[in-house]
Amino acid sequence: MLDQLPAHDQERLFPYLQLVSLSKDQLICEQDSVVEYFYFPLTAVVSFSITMKAGDDVHVALADCTSMFPLSVVADSHCLLGVHVRLPGLAYRMPVDVLRREFALGQAFSKLVMRAVRNLLGQLSLSSACFRRHSTQQILAKVLLVALQHRTEQEIEITHGQIADIVGVRREAITLTLKQLEKSGVVECLRGKIRLNDRHRLEAMTCGCYRARKQFSVFQRLLV
Repeated sequence: MLDQLPAHDQERLFPYLQLVSLSKDQLICEQDSVVEYFYFPLTAVVSFSITMKAGDDVHVALADCTSMFPLSVVADSHCLLGVHVRLPGLAYRMPVDVLRREFALGQAFSKLVMRAVRNLLGQLSLSSACFRRHSTQQILAKVLLVALQHRTEQEIEITHGQIADIVGVRREAITLTLKQLEKSGVVECLRGKIRLNDRHRLEAMTCGCYRARKQFSVFQRLLV
């Protein structure tokens, strides 16, 4: 998202940006923990989660190169949601104090952060409706497409259990649905990986929330 900033803002921020590699399943921050860095994903995909009273984590949203996190640190140093890396890749990070200083200036950077906030709120609203109204196959198709939409390769390292955590169903339901997709030739399931063979057919299988999510992201990029 940083490439949406004016050139002079990018030049001012560049000395504070550190390019980091995020590994699969890496815990970036725990819920309610104090954090030191703010992240801008490039090729990595992370998930936001809420830790329930019983100790289990419930997925609430995904973030890729169209987002940034943790947005709650704009107000204080605590991370409101847990953040886990779902797909490994690169990201920029900057110290939280630099983030707050830039946000306080009220210029292009603060507007970019607020667009990311609106994008996350839009995601949460869509996800809430999606999980109530759509089938496991429709939601699974959406998750796979979101994970792959900004990656050059058509293969992701992810297990059935990890997808089940994101979709919010039992692992067996994901395995059964993936077998159906594999039988129809849409995907190919490897050990710990899923390869997309037919994007057009997978897009036809997904729910309207995927298209709404894409349109919402495009709309956010057009906002000033």
